[in-house]
Amino acid sequence: MLRVNMEIVPFGEEERKYSIGVMEIGNIGSQNDVANYVVQLDGNDIGKIEDFRRDRGAWDLVRLAIELLPQENRKGLHYEDQNAPRFSFKEFMDLQELIETKVKK
Repeated sequence: MLRVNMEIVPFGEEERKYSIGVMEIGNIGSQNDVANYVVQLDGNDIGKIEDFRRDRGAWDLVRLAIELLPQENRKGLHYEDQNAPRFSFKEFMDLQELIETKVKK
């Protein structure tokens, strides 16, 4: 079984983290290099992935499991405001460092 725990880590402070959801992907049958999986979100079945070739890897399996999510659970997985500013992680960290430097002065 794969378990994906989605957490919020406010400002990168580990001691403040909290879980907002747990997805479990369980093998329900396999034949050599192909397997079938059941997907649960917070303990509720949301669907199955059938005839998955294992050589595609765990992250591709997780991607397919996310695609099974009902629309109401997909909020926050993508930008809803196309005009919202977008930052790479590095740009975000640089900005955070700049803000911290300014605050310390």
